[in-house]
Amino acid sequence: SGIVSMAIQRNMHIFTSAEHFVVPEGRFTPSKFTTSEMNKNGCFRAIRPTVYENGVLTIERKGRNLYYYGYDDAPRNASLYFQYEGVPVDMALEKNSVKDKGDFLYVLVDSGVMYVQALGLSENINATCIFETDGKILSVATVADDTYIAVVRNGDIMIEKIADVRTDSTRYTQCVNGTITDLTDFIGERVYVEQNGRAVAKNVDNTGQIKIGFADGAVKVGLPFRYEVKSNPIAINGRTTSIRKRINRATVECVDTPKIQLNEQILEGEDTYDFFAVGEYERDCRYVIAGEYTPVRILSVQLDVSYEG
Repeated sequence: SGIVSMAIQRNMHIFTSAEHFVVPEGRFTPSKFTTSEMNKNGCFRAIRPTVYENGVLTIERKGRNLYYYGYDDAPRNASLYFQYEGVPVDMALEKNSVKDKGDFLYVLVDSGVMYVQALGLSENINATCIFETDGKILSVATVADDTYIAVVRNGDIMIEKIADVRTDSTRYTQCVNGTITDLTDFIGERVYVEQNGRAVAKNVDNTGQIKIGFADGAVKVGLPFRYEVKSNPIAINGRTTSIRKRINRATVECVDTPKIQLNEQILEGEDTYDFFAVGEYERDCRYVIAGEYTPVRILSVQLDVSYEG
């Protein structure tokens, strides 16, 4: 099989459609060139491997799994990072120099769903979430410190930036006599209106107006993001759906989180949130943290679970 792709860090990784070879550090010259076969995983043709820390992230030849090939004093074989549903069509790595913000790997599959992997190998951080938006994501790319996605929505292809903001399509405008009038682009939409730290959700009427109890002056209007963090099914002795379980108490440690919703309960104004009697006994027992607009930063979730038999 021919070479599909290559990646170079301290050593050289050579991928074919069926194998993975390594050229050790110091063996790149014609007189010293040697290779050793690492495994039979190969490389998925559509996705180019990417170098990360002391190793290489790549998708194996069948396009089903992401692997990390590390390099310490000697090359190490692959460790499985995560599995996903669908055929991968694009991949991008966002490296962040900010101390309290990790690195992110974006893997886009053919359904338009994007898997976002939070990375931090030195801190043993490896967490996956799923990113979806209205329309279908076609491509993802990182330029400098920013990540962009191409999305087809209502027949148009939009280039959008992933940003740490509360609202999308944000507009700065004026409130006059308790009314905001120039919102024809938001007709029929539910928007958030902000003024001097105060924010309320309103529906824009069919004339592009909102009547609101704000003082006259500058306001910011935008579409809110809705987020949902869903846990894996809770396992008891390695079993998930075969045992009926119930969350008696969930303690969520947060920072900079004014409000949080876990399952159907909403609490406000704390750093540590205690939820009691979270749901009924069920086989597929899990928790869901959801909301919109209000930022959430979760440090840990501790569960007290009871189960039958």
